[in-house]
Amino acid sequence: MRTRGGGSVVIGGSIAAFKGFPNHAAYCASKGALLALVRQVAIDVGPEVRINLLSPGPVDTPLIWDSASAFPDPSRAVADVAERTLMKRLGSPDDIARAALYLASDESGWVTGTSLTIDGGIMTGA
Repeated sequence: MRTRGGGSVVIGGSIAAFKGFPNHAAYCASKGALLALVRQVAIDVGPEVRINLLSPGPVDTPLIWDSASAFPDPSRAVADVAERTLMKRLGSPDDIARAALYLASDESGWVTGTSLTIDGGIMTGA
């Protein structure tokens, strides 16, 4: 990308880079490592290439339903997670796609080495 005049890299992460989840030590550690990687690669390849991490919260995909299967009432567990967001809903794949498009586009031309948290406000702790 550097030899071709630049570009943008978007890495898929998770809010697990910033907060722990019970019984998910390896998952959380790997997401935290992605954040460190993005910061370091931004130093190494800038200014020609921008690199950023997209860190979604709870999104209505099979992953959240698989995780909820460990609970006695999976539907209630997913609804509880949605209720904890300030937006009172799970994210959609389209929500994540639009954020990724922003980071990949020239609209984010001065954004590099960081994470965009897209989580419906769940990380506010409210």
